[in-house]
Amino acid sequence: MNVSGPGGATACRAFQREYPGAELVVLHDELESALGAVSVRGGDRGTKGHNGLRSLAKA
Repeated sequence: MNVSGPGGATACRAFQREYPGAELVVLHDELESALGAVSVRGGDRGTKGHNGLRSLAKA
């Protein structure tokens, strides 16, 4: 997961060619949250030190 950006970007571009205007939704672990807790936030709030999210954001 730490270097998922290049593969994620490639998959996202391929998907967007097929479905123009589509957006990427990323589901990931959050070790600071309680088991079973779910939260939703926009991509403009940073990666909170999560290396996999940082890799996706850079790609």
